[in-house]
Amino acid sequence: MRLEGTKHLQLYAQKAHHYEAFIVANKEGIQELIEALNKALLEGESKADLYPSDGEGYKLYIKLLNNNDVDLFESLEMPYTDQFGLKNTHIYYEHQHKDKNAPYHPIILFKDDDSNK
Repeated sequence: MRLEGTKHLQLYAQKAHHYEAFIVANKEGIQELIEALNKALLEGESKADLYPSDGEGYKLYIKLLNNNDVDLFESLEMPYTDQFGLKNTHIYYEHQHKDKNAPYHPIILFKDDDSNK
């Protein structure tokens, strides 16, 4: 494997609340992330094509929320990996939300994506 010439970026999510999260990347991966963040700031959302160390590419989705999107933000499932197993137990979801179907996976924010169909 070579890092040079490929946008390598690995995201390590929080295990649970108050745990740390990590981004480990090469220069090209960080540049792709910066470009995607800047595009989201301008256009409201963006995607980046990145690669972890096994070379299996993935899309990183970025969504800019407005300050009045509190209900939407609270309707999303929590990002903590401790809740995932054979079934996502949502053990960290603590928002009292009007929508009884919540929490939702964040892919719902990207309505025009093929993976959401």
